[in-house]
Amino acid sequence: MSDPQDQGNDVPMAPKTMLDQALYSRPGPARPQERTELLGDDAPPDVMAWLIFMDEGPRHGQMVRLIGASIMLGRAEDCEIQLDDRAISRQHSKIRIEGSGTATRYVIHDLATDNGTFVNGSRNLPVELQNGDMIRLGRTELMFKRI
Repeated sequence: MSDPQDQGNDVPMAPKTMLDQALYSRPGPARPQERTELLGDDAPPDVMAWLIFMDEGPRHGQMVRLIGASIMLGRAEDCEIQLDDRAISRQHSKIRIEGSGTATRYVIHDLATDNGTFVNGSRNLPVELQNGDMIRLGRTELMFKRI
């Protein structure tokens, strides 16, 4: 006995395998219970921050995200943010990230440098950075941005 679908009539072929069923079935409604599982244990941070190069040098407009418990700024190769400015010490300043969640604070410290670290023109450090603060180290100007 032959399959009626093989006799040339216009009846659409019924799926015979799971692959056929997947190929020929209509897409169904979205299923929120079947969301993609994220592999990492870390939740996205509540607060993110960047330094943006504002001076007219070759890095003008470049953004550097602040990640980790502390970020060293200076000329040395082991600094997280390396700055090519002869008026900056090898290890010039450090930004410490304190707290967690929405209470996260970014505090900048000068590391006893001759030329100092300035936030909005003031050399009184350490200071908690606020969104839009201008930081000057040597001839390099950076803007702190937080979201």
